[in-house]
Amino acid sequence: MTYEIDLSVLNASTLRGIFEYWTPHARKVGRAPRGKSSKARPVATREDSAAIRDWATKNGHKVSARGRISADITEAYNKANA
Repeated sequence: MTYEIDLSVLNASTLRGIFEYWTPHARKVGRAPRGKSSKARPVATREDSAAIRDWATKNGHKVSARGRISADITEAYNKANA
């Protein structure tokens, strides 16, 4: 994390003096590990979406004509067509 602070000339000089004293007493540490990035789910192609919607409708699932297809429906489709 990076910070920035705006100081007057006098206060900047004072702060530098404080750091001059404390820096020799400090120890170096490595960077913090990067946070885990969530793995993106693969996006279905238009053809896949059309096939999933068709299958879902024929098998009694409620699915809209447009927009996101729920993960439950996609999973059921994949199991049925494995």
